[in-house]
Amino acid sequence: MEAGIRKSKPRFRSKKMIKQYANAIKRKRGPSLPGFLDFSVFSSLMSELIACWNQPCRDLLDTVCDYVQQACETIAASVVPTTYMELLNVFQEAVADVVRDFKKELGPKIRELMEREHATYYTQNHYYMDTVNKIRLDRFQAKLREGHANVTNVESVSKIYMSMHGIGNESNEMQDAADMNILAEAYWKVASKRYIDNVSMVMMNDILGQLPNRIESRLMEVVVGGEIMTFFAQSAADVSRRKRLEEKIVRLKKASQTLRSCLLGEGGV
Repeated sequence: MEAGIRKSKPRFRSKKMIKQYANAIKRKRGPSLPGFLDFSVFSSLMSELIACWNQPCRDLLDTVCDYVQQACETIAASVVPTTYMELLNVFQEAVADVVRDFKKELGPKIRELMEREHATYYTQNHYYMDTVNKIRLDRFQAKLREGHANVTNVESVSKIYMSMHGIGNESNEMQDAADMNILAEAYWKVASKRYIDNVSMVMMNDILGQLPNRIESRLMEVVVGGEIMTFFAQSAADVSRRKRLEEKIVRLKKASQTLRSCLLGEGGV
């Protein structure tokens, strides 16, 4: 899931992304003073980005449930003798039932986590502002590498600052968009880490924490509701082989008795 969410991360630092933010600001902000973050525009844009996390999360749930079922079936196959296939089938069906129940229960819980991310774009994590400042530093250093490596005076630094912020060249919306883009990238990073942790904890608690007891309860329901001996029924091939062996034993016993009678008869003569 983490890899999928990272893959959905847009190219925040591209000119195309900043222009998209500028168009949204121009379209949605209305008559307000430039220079102040329009939270409604920010929320609208973040909503589109966070919606991209849905698919990686669903993929994670499917993958985890598949792994759990495969692991349980492998363990059962290594413990239950192959002669008792009915017992093995009962265990595998119980595991499949439990995994299906988990998927049904976890779906709403994960959707609730997603709805919470959409409901409020907020954090008290100081890592958010740390990231904002780190992005600003990265962009400043990038400008230095673009041809301003020899910074020798205040005038050089001023030119770099002006080129970074589009002073004299960009519209109000584009300059606002550049700042909003930094905040959006920082918040996306913080919120995605929070979401990944929350989803992972829900899955660990519900699946790994409850799996053994749920499987045991399901098996007890099956056992109580059925005939115990049917779980130990052998395959038709094993039954046929056992019957042939039992008949062979009977014949050998009869032959042994006949031989013993003959030997005793000869001894008596």
